[in-house]
Amino acid sequence: MNIFYSKILLSHRYGSRLVPACIPSHIFQLFEKNLLLNIEEKNFLSQMYQLDENYLEKKYFLRSFDDDQQWILLENKLQLILRKLADICYQQGLITKDERNEFFISGIEKLKLIILIQ
Repeated sequence: MNIFYSKILLSHRYGSRLVPACIPSHIFQLFEKNLLLNIEEKNFLSQMYQLDENYLEKKYFLRSFDDDQQWILLENKLQLILRKLADICYQQGLITKDERNEFFISGIEKLKLIILIQ
C-alpha cells in the first residue's frame, strides 16, 4: 500500500496548477488592455470572471459552472490565455515575477518555496 502512494506522490510532484479563483483588479485590467486586438479572448476572459467591489482592493472572481465536462474545456482554454497574458505583462515590466508565477506555479510548489525560504 505504501508503494502505491509513493508512486502517486512522485508522479504528481508539483501538483496541478488550477486557474486562480480570484485576480486582483489591477492585474485583470492589464490583461484586458493586452487583449484589445483579440476581442474573442477578451470577451472570454470577461465571461469567466466577475468583478467584486466589496474588497479594499477590487478583485475579479471566477464564475461557477455546473457542467463538469464544459468546465474542463473552459479551464484549459482559460489557463492558456492567463499564462500568455502573465508572460506578456511580465515581459513589459507591468507585473512582478511573483505576480506572474501566480499563473504558473502550483499550490504545492508554492508551499515548497515558502518552506525553503523559511
